[in-house]
Amino acid sequence: MLMPNTRFLLRVSLLLAAIAFFPGARAATTSFDAGEAAYTSGDFDTAARHFLPLAEQGHVLAQYNLGLLYEEGQGVSQDFGKAREWYRRAALQGNVDACFALGQMSARGVGEARDLVQAHFWFELANRAPHSHRLAAEARSKVAKQMSPAEIEAARKLLQGWSAPSSGVLTGALQP
Repeated sequence: MLMPNTRFLLRVSLLLAAIAFFPGARAATTSFDAGEAAYTSGDFDTAARHFLPLAEQGHVLAQYNLGLLYEEGQGVSQDFGKAREWYRRAALQGNVDACFALGQMSARGVGEARDLVQAHFWFELANRAPHSHRLAAEARSKVAKQMSPAEIEAARKLLQGWSAPSSGVLTGALQP
């Protein structure tokens, strides 16, 4: 039986070996951190340059952050369609902030026609996730008050095909 300190040292050694043999993981983390630092300091052009390749590779937080940049027109030309696409990609990986952002855009009609059914759908996903968005339930309730019973039923049907597996990642069709 290994002593507790020996197990700890073994784990650390395995982690260091993984980092040494898979430098791409370290580079992605470094690039994301650089993008976050640039975003925080207001250098949105640099942030976008760091986030874009990571987002294209499926990095969920880079996808969400790129959605923010496109929605606000910071570091990139404002493009609500691209903002929605990056939010959607992050949302499909379980990012509740992206679900919430899609709900807000749908409720306000940003980038496309106002769609309360879609807004309800995205707010509900943000609320159902294992780590739900703190404002999702309230936003969903506000939207529901503006919806007809038929619209609420349509939103409920959209949600039927979705589930949150134990991994916390939302699953379902790309076009809800």
